[in-house]
Amino acid sequence: MKPAFPVSSETRHARAVFASKILRSLFLGAAVAGGMFTTHWAQADDSFSRGGGNRSESIFVGDIGDPNDTNDDTIKQVDLRTGAVRVFASSTFGGELNGVMGIIFNDASLIASIQNFSIDPTASGDVIKLNGRTGMFEQYLVNPKSRNVPYAPQGIVFGGGTRDWHYGYQPDHYYVANVIKSGQTCTKVDEGDVREYSESGAFVRTLDRVGFSAGFYPRGVVFGPDGMLYVAAHGCPAVAPTDPLSLLAYILRFNPYTHKLDKVIATNASVQSQGLKFGFHRPEGLVFDDKGYLWVTSFRDTTSSTDPLDKNNVDRILKFDVRSGKVVDSLPLSDFDKPRASAQALIFGPEGKLYIPISGSAAETTGELRRCDTRTKKCDVVVPVGGGLVDPWFAVFRNSDPATLSYERR
Repeated sequence: MKPAFPVSSETRHARAVFASKILRSLFLGAAVAGGMFTTHWAQADDSFSRGGGNRSESIFVGDIGDPNDTNDDTIKQVDLRTGAVRVFASSTFGGELNGVMGIIFNDASLIASIQNFSIDPTASGDVIKLNGRTGMFEQYLVNPKSRNVPYAPQGIVFGGGTRDWHYGYQPDHYYVANVIKSGQTCTKVDEGDVREYSESGAFVRTLDRVGFSAGFYPRGVVFGPDGMLYVAAHGCPAVAPTDPLSLLAYILRFNPYTHKLDKVIATNASVQSQGLKFGFHRPEGLVFDDKGYLWVTSFRDTTSSTDPLDKNNVDRILKFDVRSGKVVDSLPLSDFDKPRASAQALIFGPEGKLYIPISGSAAETTGELRRCDTRTKKCDVVVPVGGGLVDPWFAVFRNSDPATLSYERR
């Protein structure tokens, strides 16, 4: 059996008691970090929800469901106008959705990275291809029995191709964040990596991170408007959220043409050096807006050294200028004296709104799907708690670009 590392009650939803997902659930993180500015809440029937632009639009959300039921993992389709939720894909459609993580649409297919929660410590993950219209399983893109399958795949994108004369021709490839190699320890041998696969699913290489000496446990990936691959990484998942190691956070930039680390963009320390005490913790989801700014999920400080009266210590989304590495804004997900709202993923959608599935430990917020205006900080709840999403994670639109995840207007 995979070892059960210490996990605080904040790490998962109240229903996320171990059971068969015993170890892999630890990779899924915990609650998100603090807030720079005030957020105003509205209900899903506000003027934005009634706008004609969303009448036939749907968002697709990976839902890891009840952790006591390995058959409860699904990909769900949400009508943006009504908030109605239906199952788009599940294990009953063929293939396993046990531990569904990153999802993208690529041509006519929905590609999903699967962690395969198991009591078997040797169980690897996989990457599957589903029919983009019916949700039916089509094939393994990366078979769980293949030699270079990721152990714990999380974020996934498809891009990086070029005809630049500096590098020669290179086709688009899949890039998968593999959080950890075996889940046993925090030693170098168990650190994660970013794996590159061809369009057919053949292993190409592991990206070179020479020069980065800190522990590397990548969770989210996205291509930027500059063609570079941005990776969100955190500290070792084999520690409790109260351990200072859990506060580690990195945004790294890789060159997909040289296949090497280009630069460390931001860290917890660099954010705090701006005088932002709330810092930057355990990032995962990351996506660029149409102005080129990078929005990244960040958990609050859960260590014993945190100031219990610090009203800025809440879960939040941070906005980075990747040119300077500075935080230029943030979107808090809750007020200090209110139930936590933790986010692991985010995606931009119609009218430039940011869609944020809420997961974590607070029964009052887990299962929400929020839609936020990043300029006004006003958010409305598309799907309320109990509205059909249990523990939602990665989300995508049919016309989200598979590389940049940006919303492509029709």
